[in-house]
Amino acid sequence: MATFINAYILEKTESGNKKQYYVSFIDGNYVLHKMEINLDIYSALFELNKIDRNLTRSGERNLEHLDLTEEALSKCSLIK
Repeated sequence: MATFINAYILEKTESGNKKQYYVSFIDGNYVLHKMEINLDIYSALFELNKIDRNLTRSGERNLEHLDLTEEALSKCSLIK
């Protein structure tokens, strides 16, 4: 399972009873690094990804409303 967050890729692997967590990223010299991390760091980065995604979606929704005309906005409010 890979989850994309900004410039990082989070990975979780399971082998039998053992779970391993990794973060991959490209540094300033364009070299790919993959590091094993613990569950606490993985969980923190995963939560950060969710917060970032929600803020991005919220911003996109607000931009959509800016593009709507007054007529379209009134139609939306009547539908809800």
